[in-house]
Amino acid sequence: MPVHIRRSIPLGLSCVVALGLGASNALAAPPEPAPAPATTEPDEPLRFTFDLHGGALYRVGSVDATQASRGGGLLGLDVLLGPNKWWALGLGYDHAFIADDRVNATGGAFTDTTRTLDELWALGRVYPWQNDAAAFYLQLGLGPTWQTVSTSGDVSGTGLGGNVQLMPSQCSARSPAGLGLRGSAGFDVALTSMLIFFGEAGVDHYQLADQINGCGAGLGSSTFLATRFGFALATGRIKPPPPPAPPPPPSDRDGDAILDNVDACPDQAGLPSTDPTRNGCPPPPDRDHDGIPDAADACPDQAGPPSDDPKRNGCPDRDGDKIIDSLDACPDVAGVPSDDPKKNGCPPDTDGDGITDDKDACPKEPGPANADPTKNGCPMVMVREGEIVIGQQVQFEIDKSVIKKESDELLDGIAKVLKEHLEIARVEVQGHTDNTGKAQHNKVLSASRAEAVRRALVKRGIVDRRLVAKGFGQEKPLGENDTDAGRARNRRVQFVILEKKAPSDAPSIEKAPPPKKK
Repeated sequence: MPVHIRRSIPLGLSCVVALGLGASNALAAPPEPAPAPATTEPDEPLRFTFDLHGGALYRVGSVDATQASRGGGLLGLDVLLGPNKWWALGLGYDHAFIADDRVNATGGAFTDTTRTLDELWALGRVYPWQNDAAAFYLQLGLGPTWQTVSTSGDVSGTGLGGNVQLMPSQCSARSPAGLGLRGSAGFDVALTSMLIFFGEAGVDHYQLADQINGCGAGLGSSTFLATRFGFALATGRIKPPPPPAPPPPPSDRDGDAILDNVDACPDQAGLPSTDPTRNGCPPPPDRDHDGIPDAADACPDQAGPPSDDPKRNGCPDRDGDKIIDSLDACPDVAGVPSDDPKKNGCPPDTDGDGITDDKDACPKEPGPANADPTKNGCPMVMVREGEIVIGQQVQFEIDKSVIKKESDELLDGIAKVLKEHLEIARVEVQGHTDNTGKAQHNKVLSASRAEAVRRALVKRGIVDRRLVAKGFGQEKPLGENDTDAGRARNRRVQFVILEKKAPSDAPSIEKAPPPKKK
């Protein structure tokens, strides 16, 4: 049985928002007058109903002699859902049981017959009239129904001696599904906001089989007067009470939107303040309008941020490095303090390579200047997680594996790093190319170039077993091969760290094996 709640989500939300804003602004302004009540009620919210019911059936019309019982009881449940208060749709289920029939046969034999019905309903319900506590409804149901017949008793027969004997007999069978129609009118009463008592009366009609597998007579086409009553759980019913009337607003004599009960200067218009002793009072003089009173502002005619240092409080600091612009040698770039007035407030040079940290891609490792911002100030060779990174590429003659003289300094730097980092036990020297030419040729060329670099490092004192050469050709590009810049990135030699040893084992890797005796 659906229930009716006269309330709406938009109205509830507006009440919550109004109460929240009222609490936060109570100290700043008198509340707005309450809006006039709405002239029309908002739509009802979605409603859900679940009921359990019992009832009785009474068959009308003529009854066959084998169907002497006219009625019985039923149990069932309904589940309905309605988007508003006027109608609902749902499903229902009833189990009805017809009273036992006893049929006497010749010879003193008899048969007891029990009939049950199972009905599955598609339900529709409308409410012509209702209020907050009660409702009148009309309901129609349609769906399949099944009948079950169970018989038991004694059957007369002739024994071996020709005597008449009674022999026990029983059977049970269910007929195919028939069609059921249910129509009723009902009335419900809300006991609480979630519990409803309801009752309904109407007519149930069933189209059923006349005979069931020879086990017994079926009900056939039957019409019953039906009553149902029970309790339903539903999503609310009683209209919530209206909110209490708001108290009259406190006065605001100076009209500054700060109520007199929290206004420290109730007769002088002022500004809000977190300081209760200054709330609602006129602000002190502030010529530069930076929020710092002139009495505490070290630069009263230049807007600036607050500072714990009285000598800098309220003074401008464009780069936000806490060094006021008048003392900052780099006022537009955040820096650090310095005893040198020419460097005070300028970015530091942590690694001392002459490139300030704001432009140094490796601020903790000294390196030369580079037009590439990602390499500016970085050393030519660096050890990173899993790789030895080089700041420039090993140069080769065109389409050959001959290393150019100009790469000697780079190779010296790589060998130096390998000698300094003995924990690096094994490095893969990888050769890569762009996609110019055939793939097989590029792979052979990249392998030859990787081997040439490996031999060059061995000549510079690196133990042979620490290095392995491998060519990948054009298989692992870093850039797009359809641009000159992308192809230049793809023509490269990389140094990938394959194995590291513990510090205690590291020195042993530089000990070359003794020469073989001839």
